[in-house]
Amino acid sequence: MSNDPEETVPPEFYELVERFTDLADEISVAHDPAKLSAVILYAAAQFNARTLVTLEDETRAAAQDYFVDQYRAMLEENLEALLEEQDEPRS
Repeated sequence: MSNDPEETVPPEFYELVERFTDLADEISVAHDPAKLSAVILYAAAQFNARTLVTLEDETRAAAQDYFVDQYRAMLEENLEALLEEQDEPRS
């Protein structure tokens, strides 16, 4: 099994990510990016809490751990990709 996210994640996932990113970029024109980042993180936590509220306590705790682990992995992956882009020579 491949670990390449492009092979394991359906294309519509990245289309939705792009829509959220585009909206965030649009909003960031009028708002401080650090504040917007906090707003997005809070909104994600609020939305995810609504998906977890019906779960049993043990399952909910495991899901919370999963969300936290996934966030860290995605943050590190995206930061690494952006840093690599900065290091690439521009033509």
